Amino acid sequence: MVGLLVDQYKDGGMKLLDNHTKLRSSQKINMGNDIIETRLQLAKIYTSAKDSVEKMKHDIARSPVSNFEKQWKKEQESIQVKLSQLR
Repeated sequence: MVGLLVDQYKDGGMKLLDNHTKLRSSQKINMGNDIIETRLQLAKIYTSAKDSVEKMKHDIARSPVSNFEKQWKKEQESIQVKLSQLR
């Protein structure tokens, strides 16, 4: 009688252990897949951000303010050269 009870507890414990092992394995797989998916999403976000920054950089380089700044710098350099010649 006691042997039967011990065997039943042993079988129940093994079933619980097997179920938890299967559940843990499933959770590990899901976590791995979530990490991979998150990495892919981050890569897409960073690529999109990089493209946006490159576009803004290109737009700024072509803006009228940029041309004005280039002209202003040339004039400043010219003034500096004239001042240094006068000294």
